[in-house]
Amino acid sequence: ELYVDKGDCVSYNFLHLTIQEYLAAVHLAMQPMDVQIQHFKEKEAESSFVMVLRFLSGLTKFHNYPQQDLALILKPQDIYGRSGLNFHWLFEAQNVEYISSVLKKDVFSVDRLSTPFEAYALGYCVAHSNLQ
Repeated sequence: ELYVDKGDCVSYNFLHLTIQEYLAAVHLAMQPMDVQIQHFKEKEAESSFVMVLRFLSGLTKFHNYPQQDLALILKPQDIYGRSGLNFHWLFEAQNVEYISSVLKKDVFSVDRLSTPFEAYALGYCVAHSNLQ
């Protein structure tokens, strides 16, 4: 909020929270990679930051991220403690090479998918992972 001298209050708001989340992700995508990775690590558990991270996944497509950092971000070994987020991030990134590398080396279970989109995201990841 911006307060004007005459006591009037001018407030700037976004029409929808999603616009604010997208713009936050655009800002993060323009930051150095280490800053982006740090945000993933620090904010992954915050429900208010979930959409920003999904947008960031789509904007960066995880290109040029070091494999060890991606492994920490996505944590595929405990995929169903945070199931949807991992598959959502993989889906949003649309990075077929990374999807293949994650799903080929890790075991996952589908018994705790909580939304139809999680099932769709998982289906996309499996279909594009070249798993036979």
